[in-house]
Amino acid sequence: AAAAPAAPTNYWPLISGLLGIAWLATISLWLHSRDGGLVLKRKRRVERAGAAKLGAPSGRRLLRELRAASSAHDAQRTRRLLLEWAKLQFPEDPPQSLGTLAARLPGPVGTEVAALEACLYGPPSDAWNGERLAAALAAVDLVTRTAGRDGKDPLVPLYR
Repeated sequence: AAAAPAAPTNYWPLISGLLGIAWLATISLWLHSRDGGLVLKRKRRVERAGAAKLGAPSGRRLLRELRAASSAHDAQRTRRLLLEWAKLQFPEDPPQSLGTLAARLPGPVGTEVAALEACLYGPPSDAWNGERLAAALAAVDLVTRTAGRDGKDPLVPLYR
């Protein structure tokens, strides 16, 4: 008697199903991961934008408060407001200290920020006088208002 041929094992659909499930699980974990998920990145971006609209002061208002604090010779409040203003001016890499901010700011504003830092963190000396910083910030505010009004860049191009 002849032996009956063995039934062919049909394992390919089973392997394909398992690989499909593993692939779906991988995509699901990737979407819900902390670092690489598209859904979470979008959520975080929306949350940050909402928080910025709710709590962040405008640049003009912050400049006004900054000028008032420096005119009142309030060194600590001026320091705090300067660092907040720096976050608006340099959003991709905000300076974390007054020294870093002073190095990035041109002319009299940078000089006065460096003087404030020296007063705050240097050897004890006379009380800080913020009038020169307030005057330098008034010039920055004037440039900001002029640029916003006519839509043109207030700086002369370097190369013509």
